[in-house]
Amino acid sequence: MTKNPAEQTAGHAEIGAARLLLSRMGVTAEDLLADPADKPEMPTFDVYIPKVAATLSVTTARAYGSYWKHVHRHWGARRLDAVSASDIRALAEQVKANALVRRNSRGGRNAAEDFVAAVRRIYRRAEDDDLIDERANPARKVTKPPTDALHPTRPAEASGGTSSCSTVLSRRHGGGA
Repeated sequence: MTKNPAEQTAGHAEIGAARLLLSRMGVTAEDLLADPADKPEMPTFDVYIPKVAATLSVTTARAYGSYWKHVHRHWGARRLDAVSASDIRALAEQVKANALVRRNSRGGRNAAEDFVAAVRRIYRRAEDDDLIDERANPARKVTKPPTDALHPTRPAEASGGTSSCSTVLSRRHGGGA
């Protein structure tokens, strides 16, 4: 005679799988035991971005504003916990691809970096407001594109990894070539 599945106890494998699933969801044992009425409802980006902007200086809010417009347009009705690191990377690439081309352009790399910083600001504030746990913060999992420190207006790969500035310094200091 087999037991009713509801009467069976979980084994090590099931408990391990449950822990893994909960950790990936950013859910802790305390979250499971807490009364859901104690937690604020997760806001959408359309609701939360103005709250974040209100905590910043006018200059900082203005700097992030153009990037937050992308967030409003693409994710405005989505809850903060409904966006993944992959979503952030994809929108950063879209921002990069659509960046204005200027004489000192870096192929949209600055735009992508600034977009990631703007999204990180939203999620950092959400952590501070106890809306999202640090482990569930998708913006923490997104790295900014690397920059060429010797020639900040040109990406390293466009200059072959060596800028003309480093070549001049090498020649001036007897380094060859």
